[in-house]
Amino acid sequence: SEETLKKAVNCYKICVESKNAEAMYKLAVIYIGQKKNPEEIINLLTQSKELNYSKAILKLAYLYQNGIVVEKDIDKAIELFKQVDTQEAYYNLGTLYAYKEMHIDSKAFYIKANTPQAHYRLGIKAANNKNFSEAFLHFKTAAENGIKEAQQILASYYKFGKGTEINFQEAIKWFEK
Repeated sequence: SEETLKKAVNCYKICVESKNAEAMYKLAVIYIGQKKNPEEIINLLTQSKELNYSKAILKLAYLYQNGIVVEKDIDKAIELFKQVDTQEAYYNLGTLYAYKEMHIDSKAFYIKANTPQAHYRLGIKAANNKNFSEAFLHFKTAAENGIKEAQQILASYYKFGKGTEINFQEAIKWFEK
């Protein structure tokens, strides 16, 4: 409710005065949701970042990556994501490096992220480079972890023997998922 939100904001403001990094982050998130106080959002997240609060660093990076409440700045987003050792940060770094067409760096970050989405992206990269056996392995990992697009690609790889032996039973299995 509106009243509960006001109480939370007041509570977070008190905690912010005592340099509580989590409160700074949560207050900034509330302001983002309310679409107000852009300068205060950046100020709160920056203070929280300086206290090494990883969620604030990720949020700041995301804001710069997408141009939300700040001017879009991919280099700033990359710099921020590099400060956090999480799968989310590595995945975003891979995406941003691919966006900037720095493919060697993006591959290293996707490998480090080791998420189904990262394997799907690695599969696409390998397929674009005509390395179908590597693409097959990445698509298989992504498909086994529920990535629908990877499941369809994996089915066609089995059907046509791309990067693997032809296997119609496996092709049907993956086409039916």
